Amino acid sequence: MISAILLSAGLSKRFKNGNKLIHKYNRKEIIIYSLKNILKSKIAEIIIVTGKDHNKFKKILPKNKKIKVINNLKYKNGLSFSIKLGIKHINLNSKGFFICLGDMPFFTNSSYNKMIKYFDKSNEHPLVPFFKDQMRNPVLFPIHFLKKLKSVKGDFGAKKIIIKNKYNKIKFTRSKIFCDIDTFDDVKKFN
Repeated sequence: MISAILLSAGLSKRFKNGNKLIHKYNRKEIIIYSLKNILKSKIAEIIIVTGKDHNKFKKILPKNKKIKVINNLKYKNGLSFSIKLGIKHINLNSKGFFICLGDMPFFTNSSYNKMIKYFDKSNEHPLVPFFKDQMRNPVLFPIHFLKKLKSVKGDFGAKKIIIKNKYNKIKFTRSKIFCDIDTFDDVKKFN
């Protein structure tokens, strides 16, 4: 079993039109595109960590037994609080878990499955996607990394912890899957 934490509590500071994840494109919110790719993959459990717009997320997110929606009341304290909250809710029967970003709608279900397939063979260390020798997201962590991730602080993700430890690389050749939505202009990437 593989789980995923979908981080969705950010403040969208660079996005001028409100919360970027609930901004609609072709009648669907950005978060729905990201979530559908995860739902179509072999991931068995999805913990969505929301923040300021928790009630709006609850209205738009699909009802699905795979999904748990958690409200991060300390969302202003940074990314680390969302990570820590998400890992508290992971099923301990999982052999690993992704930390996913809600603003990555192009990372496909087949990309998730490619990582899971690799992880099934070698799951002692985090599995990090790479494009052109650069570390990318989402990262697939072995379950025994839960304790290490409890030490993340501030508005930083898990990169420092990954770098301090051994990790496995998996290469990808398509740059588009790593595109994220930060500004209103980024929405044009959907075309």
